[in-house]
Amino acid sequence: MIIQMWEGMGLQVIDEVVPIFPFCSYADFPDCYCGAGEGIWQRAVPDYVYGLTRILPSPLNISIKISPACWLHDKDFEHAPPTWDAFHAANSRLFANTKAIIDKQSEGYPDVLRKHAMRYPDIYSQSVDALGRVVFWRLKSEQGHAIPGSAAWLLK
Repeated sequence: MIIQMWEGMGLQVIDEVVPIFPFCSYADFPDCYCGAGEGIWQRAVPDYVYGLTRILPSPLNISIKISPACWLHDKDFEHAPPTWDAFHAANSRLFANTKAIIDKQSEGYPDVLRKHAMRYPDIYSQSVDALGRVVFWRLKSEQGHAIPGSAAWLLK
């Protein structure tokens, strides 16, 4: 794992992904990588950190794209060995990368918005730790790995 600087953001990138990241600018990065799997689970997790309002036009209406952190997390899961340590390490990198993106992209925002936005790394990290377990172990099973007994119950 290395810290790779990308448009002023120090992101944690695993060695297997270094040759293919970044493949575009932050502004052009696709916004379809947050969420677990397909369908409703893909749409349930936003690719953006939103401000205090998404309805009324105002200075409190912001959006910060965090899909690069989600893409890196997906690649992390894909390349991780089938261990709980690898699962938790990938989630720690998601937290760090989400925080780095939000910190850089919220520069110049009022403190109330920065404080609001900086809650998202915790929310995403806790959610993926709880809900991403099934996704991680299902992926490891599909890759042909033996699943430890401590995770087998998740796939039933």
